Amino acid sequence: MTVHRGGSFLVWLGTPPLVSLPILILLVSSGVRGEGTPLGLPLWTGIFMGYAALTGGYIGLAWKEDPLGLAAAELLAQGLLVTTLSLALGTPGLFSWTGVALLCMGMILALHGAVQPPAAPPHLATPSPSPSPSPLVAEREIPLDDLVPQIPLPSLLVGEGGLVAAINRELAALLGKPPEEIVGTPASDFFPPEAHQVSLGETTWFLFPRTTPRGTLMILSPQPEMEAPASGTGDSYLDSETGLYTEAHSRRRGEEEIERARRYRRWLAVVLLKLEYESLVEGPLPPKEQKDAYGKFVQVVFKTIRTCDMAFRMRDDCVLLFLPETPSSGARTLYNRVRAGVSKILDEAALTPFRLAVAAGFAFYGGNGTTEYGKLLEEVYSNLARNED
Repeated sequence: MTVHRGGSFLVWLGTPPLVSLPILILLVSSGVRGEGTPLGLPLWTGIFMGYAALTGGYIGLAWKEDPLGLAAAELLAQGLLVTTLSLALGTPGLFSWTGVALLCMGMILALHGAVQPPAAPPHLATPSPSPSPSPLVAEREIPLDDLVPQIPLPSLLVGEGGLVAAINRELAALLGKPPEEIVGTPASDFFPPEAHQVSLGETTWFLFPRTTPRGTLMILSPQPEMEAPASGTGDSYLDSETGLYTEAHSRRRGEEEIERARRYRRWLAVVLLKLEYESLVEGPLPPKEQKDAYGKFVQVVFKTIRTCDMAFRMRDDCVLLFLPETPSSGARTLYNRVRAGVSKILDEAALTPFRLAVAAGFAFYGGNGTTEYGKLLEEVYSNLARNED
C-alpha cells in the first residue's frame, strides 16, 4: 500500500510517537521504583516541546520524502525519549547511554543534511534543461563519418592523405557515382586544391571547408540564381544581340560580388576588355565586318570564362568581367587566353581586311577594407586608357 503523496506507508508507520510506544513499554518495565532522578516540570515541558517539534519535523520531511532528514528526526526524537525516561525511571545505565548514542547519530545526520541539501525524489525531480551542444561538442559525441550523411547540403570529409573518408548521397548524386565508389579516392579528383567554387551540373557551388580533428569537412552551398527583373520595368538584364548581361545589370551584380568578397575575405578581379579594329584597306571598316568580328569576340569570351564568372556589355562595346575567387595572376591569364582566342579568329578567316587587338583594364579587391562598384569601374576604365596609350 502506498500513499500518492508524501511517501510510502512505512514512512508514516515510522512516525516518532508510533516508534516510541514499544520503547516506552520497554523502559517502564525495566525501571527500578524509587531510583529514578526527578526532572522537574520545566524540564519535562522542554522535553515534551522538543519531542513535539521533532515529530512535526518528521511529518514535514515525510511529505518531501527526504530520507536523510527523516532518519535524523527519528534518531533525535527517540534519543531524547530514551535518555530522559531512562533517568526518570531508574533504568540500567545501558539505556541512558543508548539514548545518548541515538542523539549523537541524529545530530550528525542533521548537520550533514544542513551542509548538503537533499536531492529531490525521482518522481518530483525536474531535470534541468541541458544546453544544446555546440557544433564542436556534437562533433566529439557523434563520429563525423556518421554525421556527414545527415548533412542536408552536399558534403564530404577529406581524411588522411587527401582521401575521401565520408560523403553524403546528395554530393555523390551530383558527382554521378555511388558513395562507396568515391570513399577512399583522392578528393582532388573532384575538387581542385584551394578551389572555392565548383560547377556541378548546371549549378555553381561555393565550397566551405572546415578543419576538424578527423580531417577537412567540406560543405557545398549553391550560388544564388539571378532573378530577371519584373516585366514592364524596361530594365532587361540580358543584351539581346550578344547574350551578355547589360550595363544596367552590372551595378547590381557588381555590388553583390563586392559584398561577398568583403564578407568572406576573398579575391575579386574586375577586367574590362575592349576589341580594337585596324582596317588594312583604305577607308573605315564596314559596319557588318565590325559587327561580325565583335560577335566572334564575345563567343571567345564566353568560351574562356568560368560558369561563376559574369560578363556585361558596356558602352563602346567594351566587355566587363567580374571574376570571383580570382587573384591578379588568374585575371591576366584569362586575358591572355582571350587574346589567343581572338587571334584564331583572324587565322580562320581568309584575306581578312583588318587586324584585331584586345586591350584590357584591371582592378582587384582582396576583401580587406571597403570599396564600391563605382570605384572599381573607374579604376578599370582608367587602367584601360593607360594600356591603350
